[in-house]
Amino acid sequence: MNVPATGGEDKYQLIDCELDNITGTKNVFLVFRGSTTENIMNVDYYEFVEMPVKDKLASKISKAEQLLAGLTGAEKADLQAAINAAKAVLNKAGATEAELEKAFAALHTAVDYVQKPVDEKLNVKIAEAEKLLAKLSGTAKTKLQAAIDEAKKAMNDPKADQFVLEDALAKLSQSIKDAEGSTSVTPKPQPPKVNETFSASNGLKYKITAYSSKAKNVTVTGISKKVTGITVPDTVKYKNVSFKVTAIGSSAFTKQSTLKSATIGKYVTSIGAKA
Repeated sequence: MNVPATGGEDKYQLIDCELDNITGTKNVFLVFRGSTTENIMNVDYYEFVEMPVKDKLASKISKAEQLLAGLTGAEKADLQAAINAAKAVLNKAGATEAELEKAFAALHTAVDYVQKPVDEKLNVKIAEAEKLLAKLSGTAKTKLQAAIDEAKKAMNDPKADQFVLEDALAKLSQSIKDAEGSTSVTPKPQPPKVNETFSASNGLKYKITAYSSKAKNVTVTGISKKVTGITVPDTVKYKNVSFKVTAIGSSAFTKQSTLKSATIGKYVTSIGAKA
């Protein structure tokens, strides 16, 4: 950091600067550089003060916005997206400290990336692409692998200049975006819920009446087709969970005019009116 002249050896001024993501125990070296070799400055004291996370995030956003002017293309768009995401958290009413810390870390990573030399950026993108490969298959995986191979070829070419590396970086970045667009996320299956209804392959309709570690029960509520015979099973499986059939609801089979026989499962303890 630059220290201005204070007007005398006995006149002190408070100077501060920010340090990002410093953790653990470190050795501190104070290095002074100036136009003279003697009596550059006097130091009264120094200290480290942790900024509130909200202030850290606001400061990092300001620094990131200053970098935007020197960027173009995908790098500028990516950093702007990171800034927008950080601002959304900063301006979120009731944002937790964990959310603010996570937003700060994400923006710090984005800022750190754009400040790297092009060869380091390409190494970062290669690692990112190789991680993404595990989620891909078929043509998408083949295309991304080819892009990775081309990027590595440029990295290992002693004759490759900055323009060649920047071109390789741009192509690999686009390949990653294309690959991410081809991946599909399988929604996590939702567990059964009380009062949820479902139908079995034989047409019987059920309603979940209990779902806990102690009991998993359903009631038969009807059937979706005309039949001459009905078998209410002991258990029925839904969402990979086995339920006991413990009841037959009111009017469950009222409209079954062709019904001649019914077999009732051993766990049924209740049969509703006009079932």
